[in-house]
Amino acid sequence: MATKKKLKKKVIVTVNLKGLSEAKFQEKVLAMATSAHDHSDAVPGLTPEPDDVLAMIKDREYLISERNALRDKLKTITEKIHQADSEIKDVITDQWAKQVQNSIITDDYGKALLLGFGIKGVDNGHSSNIVGKAKTSFPFIRVEIGGSLHHILHFRNNESKKKKLPPDAKHINIYQQIGGTEPTDISQMIFLGSTTTAKYVNHFKSEDRGKTVFYIAVYIDRKTLKPLNQSFVTSALVN
Repeated sequence: MATKKKLKKKVIVTVNLKGLSEAKFQEKVLAMATSAHDHSDAVPGLTPEPDDVLAMIKDREYLISERNALRDKLKTITEKIHQADSEIKDVITDQWAKQVQNSIITDDYGKALLLGFGIKGVDNGHSSNIVGKAKTSFPFIRVEIGGSLHHILHFRNNESKKKKLPPDAKHINIYQQIGGTEPTDISQMIFLGSTTTAKYVNHFKSEDRGKTVFYIAVYIDRKTLKPLNQSFVTSALVN
């Protein structure tokens, strides 16, 4: 009579940590590590040791706590930003707008545009972009020593930082003084020329080599052709 041999089945250990919430993951791994610590004789020699794994889980718990504290702080800061937005909007749209409105007489609305407000019926009431105005800004001069016996003058508006002339400026008048001490008044200087571009080349005579040249640039009003704001004195040596 034949006998049946009983086959020994291989035991396969499983664990499923997928799809758990943050809290459930913490709860489950903490329970497993704690059990491994309390029953260290069940499977001797586990590596890493249960104590080390418990420390890792504790560190994770601390990180979660830190993260949550930062979230609370971020929420508080965001609420403060929104509050600041509301207060600033109130100042500009309610308080400032009314004060600017009350200061305007007839069609003298240039001051409103200058401050970035819009005017109903002008450019569809859109707020104007704040750009450098010749009446409130000046041409900044940068001197490039281009080579022997000449300077290249570069101009930018000190407010808009752009090379383009402000809309209320017709051109730039340039004045210079060769040698001597730094001038304290434009009347001490000589008119060099005018430009509507952001660059002007100034040529010198050989006897000017080694001297310091002082420059001042002035915006000229488009309507009145009178001088407006002028730059600070800028100087450079002649090579």
